[in-house]
Amino acid sequence: MIAKRALLPMVAIAPLSTAVLAPAPLTAQEPAAELTGCYDITVGNWHVLEYGRWGSEAPFSHERSDSLDFELPSRIRFGGAYGRNDPKHPRIQIIVPESALPSIHAIAFAEVANDSLYLVFSTGYAGLEVSLNRSRDGWAGIATSFVDYDGGRVDARPIQLIAASCDSPPPTGVDAMLPAPRSVELEDGSVIELGKPLPGSMETVPGPGHLMRVVGRTTGLFATTDSVYVLLDRAPPDRVVVSRIRLIYPPADHGTLVSRFRDVFGPREGNWYNRITLVSVRVTDSHGDTPVTIVQLFDPRYQY
Repeated sequence: MIAKRALLPMVAIAPLSTAVLAPAPLTAQEPAAELTGCYDITVGNWHVLEYGRWGSEAPFSHERSDSLDFELPSRIRFGGAYGRNDPKHPRIQIIVPESALPSIHAIAFAEVANDSLYLVFSTGYAGLEVSLNRSRDGWAGIATSFVDYDGGRVDARPIQLIAASCDSPPPTGVDAMLPAPRSVELEDGSVIELGKPLPGSMETVPGPGHLMRVVGRTTGLFATTDSVYVLLDRAPPDRVVVSRIRLIYPPADHGTLVSRFRDVFGPREGNWYNRITLVSVRVTDSHGDTPVTIVQLFDPRYQY
């Protein structure tokens, strides 16, 4: 059951953009299983709800080094039942459309209770609890930060969910993120992509630790290696997806790979990243006794 905080008075909300409204949304009294459709998210300014043990010197959620833990996607879609449901408090899956600016939360679900809607966005350790009541265009209420591991201060901000056409452009698109590669192509045409299940046609053998080695050779941007490893992780509510791709090259390939990635993704020092992708290129001996160049693509949402 989601922790439910008392709603605070609404203050003026700074909208991300003007939303394109869909037909009239469902009423709050309708069954949770029938909560569907897309909603654009707009938020207001942060304010302190509880100072916690760190007092007034603690930074606001948006000023922390892990501030992305408290940022929401620009659009969500309600997508049916989430996991094994309690009939009294059924949960609804929250999906971020591929065209929308995502958040870093692997866990995202909703509950309807009486006339209220409750949302959770969590990395597994930190995130936001959202309490909403029905408004003219959708839902309105308060988003409250939580952090499981530090017991520090709690911040809150006003939030609105505005009904939108799922076919319309989201207020902030995925292209707003810095570019970073999320997929690797093999010579046989198959593709390994972060956040997606491993293609069933791929042949794998056990690798070191929890890694699986994919039989095949890379081509394109990540050419050319036949040392291709993946890590599979659970993705709520019930999928297994690729959370990490590791490619092993000779040490001498380091400069060539960094130069190649800079040409495509910009001049960063061997690391390229955005909200949902981390890419690194480094020379290391952590994969064995002999130094190697490791290229690693990592989706932080799926390890918690």
